[in-house]
Amino acid sequence: MTQATLIVLGSALLIFTGCAVEKNASPQAETSTLAPEPEPPTEELAAEADGTIRGSFTAVISLLSAPPSITTGDDATWNPNTNTLTYYDTVKEIDAYGFRYNYQCVGQIHYDLKSGTPTQDGFVCDTVMKDGKPVSTTVTWPESGFLSAEVSFQF
Repeated sequence: MTQATLIVLGSALLIFTGCAVEKNASPQAETSTLAPEPEPPTEELAAEADGTIRGSFTAVISLLSAPPSITTGDDATWNPNTNTLTYYDTVKEIDAYGFRYNYQCVGQIHYDLKSGTPTQDGFVCDTVMKDGKPVSTTVTWPESGFLSAEVSFQF
């Protein structure tokens, strides 16, 4: 049942209306319409956010003072936006077994990644693409043609 109360104050007429409330009703929680809605949970996908694609690789690294080293891994990356390939070589000799050398090709420029910082080392990358993705790259010394690395990728 609705009740109305009239109050007259000078020339103003105030009307108050209300609803009858059951005494046994449980109180309801009030929600503010001004409160911001919670943000939906987001996953951090840094690799995917910048366009980087992960894949596997096999690298045959040739050194002047040692036999070739073969490293395989499933964590090569390729960023088609920056044309950047990353791969590595793992040392197999006893004295430095397991040490990892990280490399990067950005277009034709080859970098040695020391402590996460790319250092251009003078080698040149020649990458072969198939169906818009890199399938292999060779790394050579431009003056002598010394073949430093042959890397095949599967992206």
